Amino acid sequence: MSSAGTLCKELTARLASIESTSALVADLHLLSSSDAAFLQPSTAASPAFAAAWPEEQQLDEEGMSEPFLALAAAALEADARVQKRCGRLVPKKLSEATFWRNYSSALHAVLFPQEPAVPAAGAGGDAAAAAESAADAAAEAMTKLRLSPSGEGGEGGAAALPAPSFARAAGDLQSSGALSREKVLRFATGIAAVLMSDGTIDYLASLPPEAMPARCIALQREYLEHCGIEQEHGCKQLSQVPQRFGGDREVLAAFQEFVKACQNSAQAAFLRRASAPSADQGARFPPAGGELLSSGPLSRELLLRFLAGVSSALLSGDAVADLASLPPEAMPARCVALQRQYLEHCGIEQEHGCAELAKVPQQFGGDSEVLGAFRGFQQACRGAVQSAIMTRARGGGGMGGGGGGGGGGLRFREGASVECLIGHEWRDGVVVATNFTPPAESGAPEGWVAPYQVKLATGELVLAPFDEEAIIREHGAASRVDPSLPPPRYAVGTKAREPDAA
Repeated sequence: MSSAGTLCKELTARLASIESTSALVADLHLLSSSDAAFLQPSTAASPAFAAAWPEEQQLDEEGMSEPFLALAAAALEADARVQKRCGRLVPKKLSEATFWRNYSSALHAVLFPQEPAVPAAGAGGDAAAAAESAADAAAEAMTKLRLSPSGEGGEGGAAALPAPSFARAAGDLQSSGALSREKVLRFATGIAAVLMSDGTIDYLASLPPEAMPARCIALQREYLEHCGIEQEHGCKQLSQVPQRFGGDREVLAAFQEFVKACQNSAQAAFLRRASAPSADQGARFPPAGGELLSSGPLSRELLLRFLAGVSSALLSGDAVADLASLPPEAMPARCVALQRQYLEHCGIEQEHGCAELAKVPQQFGGDSEVLGAFRGFQQACRGAVQSAIMTRARGGGGMGGGGGGGGGGLRFREGASVECLIGHEWRDGVVVATNFTPPAESGAPEGWVAPYQVKLATGELVLAPFDEEAIIREHGAASRVDPSLPPPRYAVGTKAREPDAA
């Protein structure tokens, strides 16, 4: 095997070993945030890289093609945006071989950073100082996983999962002056990837719901220091990004992804936590014994068994009570989790079962019995959540007050433009009535008052059962900057002297 092939194998193995909570995930995504890592070899790569992978190295040579293909597959799995960069740059601006050599040099610099030089004893410091300097540098370079502090554990005193943590950048943190474009991009792209990673969401989901937003903000602040930015200064500078970079589409797009990640990570964690059965509850529908069906079409008999069984199970008192114990925005996810459990209860692997259920209308288009059972299943899915919402409203189980009873001051007036959570989707609408009493034929509990009746953009009338941000929010709320950040010091159009960029 060639030296370049050996290098490819080392990079592939290192990529495969990266945990989803590692700060390296963000650093990898940063590489693909612009063309720079693909157009030129990295200046941070070690001299050993250039020696092992010379510029004239061809990708299809013996001893290189197989390890290169493995590296390319691992790189694309780690960051799908690499494929887009390749399609855009090759062969218009450079060859495929040069593209991958340049990117691999950047990968090598990230995955195998060079050790900092340690001054020799007697040359500017004694041996003890040299050893201390080396130890400090090594500590700065490490990203450690640590257990969250006490009080952040799960319910019942259970310990939370290890928290993602980021090494503080070496040297002094930037505490004054404007953040450079490169720093803004590195932070926004990196933290967005970290917050939406499965590892981070799993970690947040292991915390009590009330602790999730604060911990999410703490991760953002830690990542500022990972990027070499003092926390308070970074928060102030981030609030100015839309004004400073108003014409920079790349920065604004990265910043928007960061804002979305701030909002969506805690919500995704909350839904993941809510959709999973509690430790003492276990699966409501235990899986069938033996091997689960994971390939091939579902038989008509098995399909009818699932559809009839899960429809009855979802509308049972136990299932509705289970759903009603959750906040309304978590009910659909829990309902889906129950359906997935029931697939395994019928001996069907979950992903395969979901894929096969999507084909039912086409595969059984002429079978009235199957289609009728399938429609009943769909109605049961909706009916279970609706029944749970009504049960919760009847019992006064609102989300922190202000919901379901129509009392107290409401947040919106008639005519207000809002967004309503319908299933997993936010949909635009207008408030057409407040403190609305549904008609008797609607099936709502007698005397129940909905805070809002909303007319969606499609013309459909819906009720908001609770006056809560998680159910109904002001139109455009999702596009705003994180409210935890301080407001900008200057209004748009204010003349100001821009400090030198860092």
